[in-house]
Amino acid sequence: MVADTAALKSGGCASDGLFTATQARLAKLLRVRDDLATRIKNQLFRAAFANTPIVGADLQTARCDSLLSKAQRLPTAAEGL
Repeated sequence: MVADTAALKSGGCASDGLFTATQARLAKLLRVRDDLATRIKNQLFRAAFANTPIVGADLQTARCDSLLSKAQRLPTAAEGL
């Protein structure tokens, strides 16, 4: 939300570059987040109801950390102004 707000504040009639770029990056992060969340939910479901072990939990955690790191590097309100 911080990056989205900064992007909105940065644009004007002549330039929406930061807004457009931030929206594209946010959309990509959301797709990756949704894919990762679905994989984790499916693994948890199978573990709970099919007694299937969860394999690669460390990798899933690393992917979550990486996604959060990328989100934190998006422009903030102070950088966008």
